[in-house]
Amino acid sequence: MALTLQVIGYKKCGKTTVLTDFLIAAQQLNLKTAIFKHNAHNDADLDQQRTDTHRFRQTGVAQIILRSDHEVFVRKQQPAQLNLPAMIATYTDTDTDLILVEGFKTADYPKLVLLRSTDKLTDFTVTHLDYQATLWPEKVKDQILDFSTAAKRQAWFETWLTLKFKK
Repeated sequence: MALTLQVIGYKKCGKTTVLTDFLIAAQQLNLKTAIFKHNAHNDADLDQQRTDTHRFRQTGVAQIILRSDHEVFVRKQQPAQLNLPAMIATYTDTDTDLILVEGFKTADYPKLVLLRSTDKLTDFTVTHLDYQATLWPEKVKDQILDFSTAAKRQAWFETWLTLKFKK
């Protein structure tokens, strides 16, 4: 299975910012990467207004499959019955090098927790809480990774990748 890292934290802690920097670093290293995102707010809408797929979705159709010359987009309406390991097994290509996950706090993968200035590590009661970081190091009391710049985030991630791929 591909190397997997979860990035977790509360809303507005910088998860998407951090993951975007990780994705840039992974692309520079030519790693085939998949990303999974948990939407706890149930407000996901990937369709743009006034597109055909948006119009199809408004009818209540169960599945929409859109193919272009460069990608396939699949949208399925179903209860959230697949857990993260099942989703990874179902949707990840076999030649994927790296899987990044935003959220899914209770899944059993190595985790990087991002703390806001008001958060504490003890706020998180999850397994595999391997790394701790913040985008606001001057405001967080705990001794954790300084992720205040894109360069610092990418440098940490590249070092992490190097160590993990050596194993």
